[in-house]
Amino acid sequence: MYSKNNKSALEHSDFVSSAVKELYLDDGFGVEVSYELCEKHARRIKADLIASGFVPNKDKCVWLPSQHVEWLGFSWNLISCKLQIPQRKIDDILNLVAFILNSSYRVKVRQLAKICGKLIALTPAVGNVTQIMTRNIFSVINIRDYWDQYVNIGKYPDCINELIFWRDNLPF
Repeated sequence: MYSKNNKSALEHSDFVSSAVKELYLDDGFGVEVSYELCEKHARRIKADLIASGFVPNKDKCVWLPSQHVEWLGFSWNLISCKLQIPQRKIDDILNLVAFILNSSYRVKVRQLAKICGKLIALTPAVGNVTQIMTRNIFSVINIRDYWDQYVNIGKYPDCINELIFWRDNLPF
């Protein structure tokens, strides 16, 4: 069986069996050299999925070839070969940065971790600047005793400078 070499799966076989019965296939992407070939392959994949018992989500699936698609949280422009950040993500990050900067510098460590997570998630679109320009925020996070601890980021000017960098430079 599928779980013979996995001790955890053997110990939780009821869960594994039910999880496999409720399998969700998410986030597929296909590329082809022509519209016609792409359309042909999309029809085949859709038919194969349906024949295998899967039910594609009509609201989420895009079966017609497109050169611009929002996928995995990014806007993919296949004409210009650019991976872009959707405006709603930018607005969400900027609102969180503004909230932190306007909070008299007294914030929960959890809020700093949240902004770092959102910034690191931008790496595919903006590159390693996300890691470079969150180092000092992470330094403040790492001194915490617990997640809901308040910290005065006014004591950490480099942390504030990184937040200001993102406020002033998003979108790139």
